[in-house]
Amino acid sequence: MLSFCVCASQTSAVFSFRDRIPNQYHLIYFHATVIATEADLIIRGCTILPMNGREIIEGGVIAIKNSTILYVGQETGAPFIRAEKVMDGHGKVAIPGLINCHTHLAMTLFRGIAEDQELDRWLTETIWPLEAKLGPEDVYDGALLGCLEMIKSGTTCFADMYFHEETVAKAVEVAGLRATLAPGIIEAGNKRLGEDLLERGIEMARKYQGYARGRVSIRLGPHSAYTCSPELLKEVREKASALHVGMHIHLAESTEMASLVKKEHDLSEVELLESIGFLKPDVLAAHSIHLSEGEMQILARRGVKVSYNPVANMKMAQGVARVKDLLASGITVGIGTDGPASNNSLDMFDSMKVGRSSPKSHLCRSHNLASPKRFKDGDNRRGKGFGSARKRWFTRDWKKSRRHFSRVQEAPSDTCAQYLRKHRLLRSRKRCRHSHRGWNRTNGKPRS
Repeated sequence: MLSFCVCASQTSAVFSFRDRIPNQYHLIYFHATVIATEADLIIRGCTILPMNGREIIEGGVIAIKNSTILYVGQETGAPFIRAEKVMDGHGKVAIPGLINCHTHLAMTLFRGIAEDQELDRWLTETIWPLEAKLGPEDVYDGALLGCLEMIKSGTTCFADMYFHEETVAKAVEVAGLRATLAPGIIEAGNKRLGEDLLERGIEMARKYQGYARGRVSIRLGPHSAYTCSPELLKEVREKASALHVGMHIHLAESTEMASLVKKEHDLSEVELLESIGFLKPDVLAAHSIHLSEGEMQILARRGVKVSYNPVANMKMAQGVARVKDLLASGITVGIGTDGPASNNSLDMFDSMKVGRSSPKSHLCRSHNLASPKRFKDGDNRRGKGFGSARKRWFTRDWKKSRRHFSRVQEAPSDTCAQYLRKHRLLRSRKRCRHSHRGWNRTNGKPRS
């Protein structure tokens, strides 16, 4: 008798023999028992972009059980795993779930409600009066709608700043996402309001930190240096340090708001925050558009993380963040959508596309942020502001370019068209008559 056991990636074998027929035949019966690792879902045949320095994996397998990834890698050499559901991933690419670094999720309720307005008027005449009428149930419904929209476009983690964030936490729990939630704190000349919102934020941090089995973390969310007094900002800093939570703030978003701070305090926004000891590595600064070289150095020295929100900045006509200079200064830069009212979308692929293109148009330089590693940075750099987190994976069609993504990265000196023709991956005019289905993209010839 021969028996062997296979468990995950470890294999052991136990042998025992018993003669069943005369020895001269030299035949042995054997019995095999295989113990397989159980999974809920297996995705087979997909192309995997690990985003951790490893090479692209063609013909990969992903095994998932109870929302935990059991295995990611080549199908060849994978442990024996059995699942109730097997998904065909051929023709698709699997990537770690995207992280939206800055949004106001419940503003799905305000999508398209205030178009073509300047930021100051947009806030004071439209958005803030509407937000004053929102109740907890409204915020929950808007947040749940936003969660659905993000799931459909591949986002599995987001950083939110808004009011009634306890209801957003409940929406996150239902949707199965991860989130860093920052209860909004705004003063706008009303000291009592600022103190009340700070107390609510502290209460939420104590109650909801680690909520939804650890998928929700809390930050304090002072709105900005122009809506919160230096005294309130300093108090928020002290409370955040005491609670061991981070902070989420709007910074250098518009020239008009920067002028208000400069006029009142004779300091820029960054200089004001630096003077009160606000800036530390646990600060996530949204926008950070209008910064001098000296201010970038301050942010880099203090370890502040920046959320780059290109679509919203274009829609609100606030300018283009100097992402290349921020990165060169050593600042960690991630990508966010901002709220659906100032973006009209929560699609991170849209933000990545615009985020790469808008600096080129603004500076009239085609090579600005043109490196193929931008997609990788779009995934990895965003996560650095959120600490360690379990990755979730998102599978998306990559169409024609997926097979040759790694090859194009290796040819910086060629234009795209030259490179594809060189490697016989681009059809000539004569070849264009062939249908896509009948085209053999591997060797550049039509199939027989």
